[in-house]
Amino acid sequence: MKLVNTDLQTPCLVIDQNKLQQNISRMLSKCRSLNVQFRPHLKTAKCLDIARLMDQSPTNGVTVSTLLEAEYFLDNGFDDVLYAVTIAPNKIEQALKLVAKHPEFKLLIDNIEVCRQLANASQQQSLVTQVLIEIDVDGHRAGLLPEQIELSELACFIKDDPALKFKGLMTHAGESYACRSKIEAQAHAELEVSEMMKAVEHLKSIGIHSEIISVGSTPTAQTMTKTAAVTELRAGVFVFNDLVMKNIGVCEIEDIALAVLATVISHKTSHNRVIIDAGGLALSKDRGTAGQQQDYGYGLIIDPETDTPIDNLIVNQANQEHGVIQLIHSDQFAQLAIGKKLLILPNHACMTAAAYEQYAVFTQDGNIQHWPRINGW
Repeated sequence: MKLVNTDLQTPCLVIDQNKLQQNISRMLSKCRSLNVQFRPHLKTAKCLDIARLMDQSPTNGVTVSTLLEAEYFLDNGFDDVLYAVTIAPNKIEQALKLVAKHPEFKLLIDNIEVCRQLANASQQQSLVTQVLIEIDVDGHRAGLLPEQIELSELACFIKDDPALKFKGLMTHAGESYACRSKIEAQAHAELEVSEMMKAVEHLKSIGIHSEIISVGSTPTAQTMTKTAAVTELRAGVFVFNDLVMKNIGVCEIEDIALAVLATVISHKTSHNRVIIDAGGLALSKDRGTAGQQQDYGYGLIIDPETDTPIDNLIVNQANQEHGVIQLIHSDQFAQLAIGKKLLILPNHACMTAAAYEQYAVFTQDGNIQHWPRINGW
């Protein structure tokens, strides 16, 4: 994004709307080519304006990662919301308040004991709660294994309980973030689908039909070529992309739509360092690129006047409110004059955006708009 003569205070979270729209259009086109529904994960953007850009209709399904997000989007016209974190016992009452207002709100579960608590609480309130079971396809996080006996036991319990409605299966191929190339990501997408089909067949063998078969992560969604019986695809980071995604091979530097705008505040000539006013709180301390083929420190430096990297400089160090850029040679001080504004591309867009309450959006018509985002749990 080319930012000239902006008077935005720094640090500031900015979006290039052209790039944002291109990322969204690319994903929607991908889903059409695969003939699957798209259920965008709003945990990255947490923004109503962006959610509306991603949805053909406000009744289309979306994914969230907190109950506060769920309430926000449900109350703003998104009827079919999936809370894609296995429900904890202490959050059942909070979740059921949303089910009472929005019957299409869906919960995720992988534990029969918690499921019993959910069923009892739903019955006491005369509710029917829609439930998906989480499947573990790659050992990354929560969920039941595709052929685990507990999967059929849990599915039978949900199917037989009048206070619950079994809707299907969901997985998140989180290990795809460890892929080192687009080819590896595509192979992981094939693994994700094949393992999910094992779970579908497992339940089919005992007479249980999965209406929703939900898969996705940004790396696998971007590279998937075969979907078998999958009904929907989920992804979140793709709206912005970030340096981790660039290293995996599913986007290019110029596809990253999100950046932190920072200002050069000091020169440390004795150490060949430049100090900026964006540190760990503004950039996050996520070091997701550290184990990849290209380590971008705490973010890649972009010249806002040209929208290109400055000599591949990175933020090498992040204190609370100070970022440190180690120069390659002293001539670069002139290029990074005190007062100059810089764009910092993030390692992990979700983590960086979490520090901010709004986006400064450089729109397609050349204006700046401020779009709020929802934070918290």
